[in-house]
Amino acid sequence: MNDVVFDLDNKFITNRPDLFSVVGNAREIACIEKKHFKNIDIKTSKPTNDLKVKIESDKVINYSLTEYTLPSLPVSPFLIQTLLRRSNQGSHGLLPDLTNIVMTELGQPMHVFDADKVKGGITVRMARMGEKMITLDNKEVSLSEEMLVIADDEAVLALAGIKGGKKAEVDANTKSIILECANFDSISVRKTAFKTGIRTDASKRFENNYPVAWAEHAVLRYVYLLQKEQPGVVYGALTDVYPHPRPNFT
Repeated sequence: MNDVVFDLDNKFITNRPDLFSVVGNAREIACIEKKHFKNIDIKTSKPTNDLKVKIESDKVINYSLTEYTLPSLPVSPFLIQTLLRRSNQGSHGLLPDLTNIVMTELGQPMHVFDADKVKGGITVRMARMGEKMITLDNKEVSLSEEMLVIADDEAVLALAGIKGGKKAEVDANTKSIILECANFDSISVRKTAFKTGIRTDASKRFENNYPVAWAEHAVLRYVYLLQKEQPGVVYGALTDVYPHPRPNFT
């Protein structure tokens, strides 16, 4: 409880999306101070099974989904809740909390869906005129054809890169999870955030061209943290689609 908390003002370096994370700032400080940089350790491997997803827009740079089943209902331990509070974030249960922990550590936004609430397959597409969705904070959003969304066979599940919806929200009865880790076109995210009036920690990062290469690292980190809290977690499937490869500058 005697940790030192660094409060870094990022207003003047918003063109550096790598600095929207603990690791990014640690790397920067190590470079400035000519010190050794030690990355966050990950001791796990990706599942190899195939989870089907349709990509129907060129605004998707890469897209990964991992499905898993939990042995018991997870609760966020005190340490995770404390870490989130110290980074000005709330606690919403272990599964979404770990996405926020990883985003704080590595900068990569992620999202979890309740797999049992997803009907059919998942498709990343442009919204259809007249579609609507209810966000996680219970706000109804009217969608238009220039907005990128995540959808199942029935309805929209999330605004891509911005905010999840109520339809597949993780709750106290959730037993099976689909973890999303992706990277979307920055201009598309910025325009949708502006038009809907929804700005989130995720959209801020995607708007600034967050490095694509870090997505896989984030998935492995999430898996590692989840296995520590839920050793009996069972992985069912994974897909990793990379339709628009970009150079790795990390």
